[in-house]
Amino acid sequence: MPQPLTFSQFMQKVGYDNPNHIYYLRQQIANTSINALAKAVSMMLDLEMFIKRVAKGKDLLAIILSVSSCLS
Repeated sequence: MPQPLTFSQFMQKVGYDNPNHIYYLRQQIANTSINALAKAVSMMLDLEMFIKRVAKGKDLLAIILSVSSCLS
């Protein structure tokens, strides 16, 4: 059975090699609950699907700006 990857091995595998940036990202989310992170990921995936659905032949920047104005 293969051994699980360490965090740094995983980041190397996915091609992200800026350890300083990772450190600061981890600090920023250290006090965030798992539920809040899961909800954020879910919202981003929903947004991605929405943009892909409506972006056919349209200006992607205009779509992103209109979606972001709905969120504020």
